[in-house]
Formats: sequence, structure tokens, C-alpha cells
Amino acid sequence: MPKKLKLIYHIAALRAALEEVKKDCSIGFVPTMGALHAGHLSLIEKSKQENGLTICSIFVNQKQFNNESDFEKYPITIEHDLSLLAEIGCDIVFMPSHQEVYPLDDVEKFYDLGAIESVLEGRYRPGHFQGVCMVMHKLLEMVQPTILYLGKKDYQQCKVIQKMMTLEGLDKKIQVSLVATKRATNGLALSSRNLRLSEQALSKASILYQCLKETKEKIVASSDCHFELLASEAKNKMIENGFDSVDYYSFVNDAFEPIDKASTPNQSIVILTAATIEGVRLIDNIII
Repeated sequence: MPKKLKLIYHIAALRAALEEVKKDCSIGFVPTMGALHAGHLSLIEKSKQENGLTICSIFVNQKQFNNESDFEKYPITIEHDLSLLAEIGCDIVFMPSHQEVYPLDDVEKFYDLGAIESVLEGRYRPGHFQGVCMVMHKLLEMVQPTILYLGKKDYQQCKVIQKMMTLEGLDKKIQVSLVATKRATNGLALSSRNLRLSEQALSKASILYQCLKETKEKIVASSDCHFELLASEAKNKMIENGFDSVDYYSFVNDAFEPIDKASTPNQSIVILTAATIEGVRLIDNIII
């Protein structure tokens, strides 16, 4: 493995390594739970383009899994991950233990996230966003990056993290860069969960993004679309094409408030969906 990739396991060692460089260059940070794919690597690449030092963390955060079996099934591919990071030229990989992130004397913090915590992913994964905020708050305090890089595939999670940062005053110290979703050739958003799908399911799952694109085209073409009808059409199409169930197919505005039609000219609309195929729950979104 090239010497350029430095592995760090402890907070003290991380701080010591960063102390040497933070006065001289900006620091880009890409938090992950491992099982890396081209989507993660696109975040690393963007960070490398914009910063003197790039850090990737690998930590499977049990506190954000509301389903224990989901946590147990999460793919662990450390050797492959490190090989990818070395090849792409990441500078530091931070791989803390659970005890390092959540020491015995740790006091759990509650984040007042408001309505965004209880809708869509929040509704189907109670407690998930509190767990996300806990680990992100800790990691950001440990790394203290110049820029945090997040993928738009987890759009609601991006918005939650940004809200947590505002609540904690971290938005004044750290910039956030939201990076476009990386997709397979058939349009399926790249995800660690895709590793659990058969080739047949991977092919069928492309209907998720196809529906989002078709809905976007209809909204752009007409200002008189009723979103409830568009959602019903998309859900039926997903089920007809192999999905077991669809949790939601929803439309929100910039403030993450639900909307039922494109009533305001030039308003930003985000269409978000979550659906299950072969027992694997996939999420995606598209922005208008």
C-alpha cells in the first residue's frame, strides 16, 4: 500500500497529524461507513481537487440503525476500501473504534431537528436521524475540516446534518459541499446496499430513477400537475416492475415541507422515494 495513505485509529493521533498541516492547507472530509463504491470516490476526488488534505472516515455507526438486522447485514469490506482509497490518493483514513467515538462516560445529546426528523425517512426509521447527528457532530469536532463532502443521494440526511451544524454553530466554521449522486449505467444510484441485490434485482431497480425522471419531465412540461396522481402512477409502475413495496414517493420544497402541486413559479421541488426489492430498501431523489 502506498505510504501516502495514512491509517489513524485514535483521536489523539488524528489531532496530532492534523496539527502539522491545518495551518498550511484546507482540509476536506468525507465521512463513510465503508463498503466504498464509485459514489464515495467521487466525493474523495472532489475534496482532493479543492483541498490540500483529504480525510475519509470509516465507522459503522450502530446508533443510526433503527433495525438491528440491518446493522448486522451491513457489508464490511475494509481491505477493499483501503485499496480503493490508496489508489485514488486519499491522504488519511480515520477508523475509530466504537469506544473511541462513544466512550463509557459519553452523554447522549438530543438534537431539536423539528419536522424534518419525523417525515419520510424519519417516519420509517425512528431515531435514525438522532443517531446520524450524534456521530456527525462527534466526527466534525474530531476532524475540524474546512469542507464537509456529502452525497445528494441521501438528500434528507444532508439537510438534517446541515440543520444540526446550524444548531451547534458548526456552520460558521465548516462549509458543506453537496455532490451529485453517482449512478450505474442503468441510472440506479450507487449504494452499499446494492451489494445485497442479485443481478436481476439490480436490473429491475433501475425503474426507481426512471420514474423520478419521468415525473420530473411531466412537472417541467406542465404547471398544472397534481403530485398525488403522479406519485400513484410512479408507485404502481415500481410495483409492476418488480419492487415489493414503496414506502413513499413524495414532493417537498426547499424548507422540506410537503407540496401537492407546482403552485409557485420557479420554486425548487425535490422528489424523494424509498422502495424495497429482494428485502433491500433503496432510496433516491431528483431535484427540479
